[in-house]
Amino acid sequence: MELKKGALSSLEYKFGYVDASPSELIQNSSESFLCVGITTFFKVDRDNLLNLTQFKKVRGIKRKLQVQNYLIQAIHQKKIVPFGMISWNYRDIALKNGEFILKDAQIIHQSNQTANTVVVNNHEISIGLATSLGWYAIVIAMFLKFMGEVAKAVNQEKVAIFLDLLPGDNFKKQRNFEIVEQIINNSQLKGFQENALADYNLNLIGYGYGMHDKSTKNLKNDYEFVITDWIVQSFYSLIKYEKEDLDKSSEAFKLSKLATFLIDNRYFKIKNAFSLIQ
Repeated sequence: MELKKGALSSLEYKFGYVDASPSELIQNSSESFLCVGITTFFKVDRDNLLNLTQFKKVRGIKRKLQVQNYLIQAIHQKKIVPFGMISWNYRDIALKNGEFILKDAQIIHQSNQTANTVVVNNHEISIGLATSLGWYAIVIAMFLKFMGEVAKAVNQEKVAIFLDLLPGDNFKKQRNFEIVEQIINNSQLKGFQENALADYNLNLIGYGYGMHDKSTKNLKNDYEFVITDWIVQSFYSLIKYEKEDLDKSSEAFKLSKLATFLIDNRYFKIKNAFSLIQ
């Protein structure tokens, strides 16, 4: 099976854009919940859309809601036609899932391991970082089925998942993503890829990591990625509102408007919390 990173053509591939909240790396997060989303697009009419910036760069709840309302209107008008999936989990369960897949990949070997570090690809990293990368690898592999379903529906034989640079990586050194690849290739997650290829008649699964259209521009600035960022942030707000039992005056409830719209209109599916440990 061939995996590609870098420049990929939309003429050959069905693209999916992945983002996470509060972060891809969760070992040091103080939040109880997390979510990762993938969005594919059937239409983005860029010539008739306003320029947008990332969620974190827009200050104030009022301005954030204005952007959400604009996206809802654009989707209503079919200027944007997204389809996607959100996977959310409890942070502690996600880390346990990550540890489980690290053991499956023979990266850590003992259930009672007490060392604080592990060596992967000749890099010594903390167990916490390794388990975060394990969890991320699980979600990426799980998204392959979703992308396979989409590709089959539009008679596409190649899919590509675009990922922004993981914290700690840069364009020259991609240690963390290389570890994610090793986890996938040496665990049962490899079977997810093989099944996606077979079940959906795919002949290639590619990864675009930190670059797009033969350039090293940050994927976060790509229009589809900016939309995905807003969608994932809204779903994170929805999960926070529901699981922390907040009231409707909370910021989380207000910022869940876009996510609620996408669910109600069947633009998005939700994969609820799951554990790999029986």
